[in-house]
Formats: sequence, C-alpha cells, structure tokens
Amino acid sequence: NKARSDIAFNQTVEDVIMRALTRAPTERFADVQTFVGELRQALLESPEEKNPGLVAKMRSLFRRT
Repeated sequence: NKARSDIAFNQTVEDVIMRALTRAPTERFADVQTFVGELRQALLESPEEKNPGLVAKMRSLFRRT
C-alpha cells in the first residue's frame, strides 16, 4: 500500500490482497473464486480514495452485469 503514494486502498482491500500473497499456503484463499469474491466485496464497499480512477476501474471489473 505504500509502494506509490498516489495510490491508496482501504484496509479491507489491502487485507484481502495481502492474504492472497502470504507465503504460507494454508493461510491463502482456498481457491481463486473465494479470492475474487472477497476482493469484489472489499472493492465495492471501499470508499474511493486518492486515485478514484483506479478504484473505479477495479470496481467496474467486479460489478455484475
């Protein structure tokens, strides 16, 4: 979350991403569908922050049509 100062996500989104990237396989999501579901929910619930264009783009990827 601190790699670029112009991009920020709320803590929920960051927690989902960090869980997916953890070294311990047993602590990661069981499958990609679970990961996508949690990420989608976190993005849809998160307020737009420093870079609303990026957040809006991410949200649009996970919106149901």
